[in-house]
Amino acid sequence: MKNTPPQTRGDRGTVELVELLGFAIEQANDGIAVMKFTGQPDTPIRIVYANETIERLSGFSREELLDPSSPFLKIQPQNRALYEALFIDVRAGKPVRFEVELGGKDRSTWTEIRWSPLRYGRGEVTHYVAVLRDISERRQAQAQRELLYRALDKTQSAVAIFELPEGDPKRRYVAYANDALCALMRVPRERLMAEGVAGNLCEEDPALIERCIADISRGATFMHEQLMRLGDGERRWIQVALARLSGEPGSTERISVTYVDIDERKRGEERFASFRSSLSQSPDFIVLADAKRPSEGGPKITYANPAFSAFAGFDAEQMVGGTLLDVLSPGNDAKTITGLVAQLERHQDVSHTLLLRRRNDGSDLSIELTGYHLRDSGGRAVSWFFIGKDISARQRGYLQEPQVMNAFALADEPVVIYDVVNPLEVRVRYANERAKALDGALLERLLHDARQRERIESAWPALQSGRSVNRLVRVAPADPRRWVTLQLRPMTAADGSFSIAAIENAVKLPREELSDDIDTVLALSREILRYDDVDSRRDAFLEVLRREWDATGFFSRARHEADLIIRAKDLNGYAVLPRGVFFERPVAVDFSWSVPIPPRRLTALRIFMETLAGSD
Repeated sequence: MKNTPPQTRGDRGTVELVELLGFAIEQANDGIAVMKFTGQPDTPIRIVYANETIERLSGFSREELLDPSSPFLKIQPQNRALYEALFIDVRAGKPVRFEVELGGKDRSTWTEIRWSPLRYGRGEVTHYVAVLRDISERRQAQAQRELLYRALDKTQSAVAIFELPEGDPKRRYVAYANDALCALMRVPRERLMAEGVAGNLCEEDPALIERCIADISRGATFMHEQLMRLGDGERRWIQVALARLSGEPGSTERISVTYVDIDERKRGEERFASFRSSLSQSPDFIVLADAKRPSEGGPKITYANPAFSAFAGFDAEQMVGGTLLDVLSPGNDAKTITGLVAQLERHQDVSHTLLLRRRNDGSDLSIELTGYHLRDSGGRAVSWFFIGKDISARQRGYLQEPQVMNAFALADEPVVIYDVVNPLEVRVRYANERAKALDGALLERLLHDARQRERIESAWPALQSGRSVNRLVRVAPADPRRWVTLQLRPMTAADGSFSIAAIENAVKLPREELSDDIDTVLALSREILRYDDVDSRRDAFLEVLRREWDATGFFSRARHEADLIIRAKDLNGYAVLPRGVFFERPVAVDFSWSVPIPPRRLTALRIFMETLAGSD
């Protein structure tokens, strides 16, 4: 039964207007009801009028809704406290608006409700008009967005969501930005939400946003690499991927944008492209190879520069697919070749003086071979980079001064060349720009430090015999490099004068804000295992013990087999390391420290020992 509009006196036009008003209320998409305050505590209100939409929202018939004991009002106990609080404002003549999950006969519906007070009779508020709007779809979309935002908050990817009202890109605004994006852009969230990032993205190409919107409106994902200006003014390469999230067919109203910092990759690509173009001009032979182990038939050569032809005596392209071991001379020391193969098998960097057999005349050429393995983001070895230097002239007592000086000048590492005046007494002859930028050279510091001077003294016989040596050095606390491998290379001129090239290679430790004790000792143990000569390994091992844990270590013959024993209460420990790490036979290491070490530092000490013990 439908409500009938009240009888209205007046002319025909007024009657028609009232009838039209009643019809409009009945046909409204919003639910409209008139409620009366009853003054009864159990049923404080009752419905005196409800349009057809109220029936649909509630699931009750008009008769059930208008009944004084309306079941619709009785099934709202969950909202009773909210209603009573709002009644106070309505009785005071104030309109209210709220959203509530309204219980119906068959289901609950999220509803936006507006109450407007009615003063009827003596002027007091006795009734109010309730306008109900179904907002279930909006609430569902809001809930989905909240779930999405919570998920994005936890991701490490930098993500923003843009709203485009009515698909108009000119009205776009940032609706969401996670912490990762704020950190990447180096901008506070408040500023990012207010200003957005599209201006930085389109700084060099204003038409980019239009092309972007056109692509994603067709359902495509728009991906672009752009040099962007960050909040602190730095310019970095950022990759942005934009995709359409939702909207009516044919329109784009919401866009998700993922940002990835690719600056290191892009800069690396630029450097590599420049470097690759210079490979053909290098006087040294350069070979790239895959990461296959010798036991798997590798490493297989994938590229060799033109200088390799001059070294090996045949076309470099003929070597692609072969191995570097194929061109080494049978005259090489068998132990040296065995050590080289073992390092290639374990993907350890190599540095050896070898003989290369020339194919065209069968002669041998003395080379200094250096090899570095390259790893992907997951730490897996993917390729080798080998450099071969002709040292025949140097071994004949002739120093190729221009070539060497040019190489040192272009080196990425600090390089200082010293003339040896007397044993353990040197004088600087040359320093490249990177060495000049540092606060003093390491070799000079070591020679002036009584405790460190002994480490150079122990290496002096090897240098005089023409062998290069390494010394792992803990630099000053304020120096960001922390640990450096000081490589000492002897050089003999034609007149018999003796010089030393000191090259400072910073050990690759984790960035300071990400580093911890375990990451540091793993990096140091890997650095130690890179050294070819065991004297350098032993020296580096004792130096790390002393500098990282204030500990001393002593080598002795292994008395029994034991992996590792640490007696924290007694401030000492004992470990057995396999043959080949420090000595030809297994060796025992007794170590002790003077003050208690925190548990985390003890864990790092254990990992340091276990890494060295498990190297083979």
